[in-house]
Amino acid sequence: YENVCLADPSWVELVLIGGDVTYGRADWYERLAAEPAGGESLIAWGKPMRLDCTFAAPPVPGPPVPDQPLPTLADVRSALTAAYPPVGPIHA
Repeated sequence: YENVCLADPSWVELVLIGGDVTYGRADWYERLAAEPAGGESLIAWGKPMRLDCTFAAPPVPGPPVPDQPLPTLADVRSALTAAYPPVGPIHA
C-alpha cells in the first residue's frame, strides 16, 4: 500500500481491474487485453499508452439502466474537470 501511495504516476505501466487490462503500455496492451482493438491510444508521461474507459462494474440489483454510449477519455476528462475545477489540467 505504501509503495502505491508514494509512487510517481509516470511509474504506472499496467492497471488491471477485475483481471481486465484497463490501462497499460501500448505494446503490453496489445498482447494482454481480452479485446486488444479496444481502448484509446494516448501519450502519458511521454510514453505511448492505451486506456480503456469502457470498464464497468458488475450490475447491481435494481431496475435496469438504459444503454448509454461508452465514454471516451475526453468525456472522462471533461466530467472530472467540471466536477473538480481546482484540479486543473489532467495530463494523461
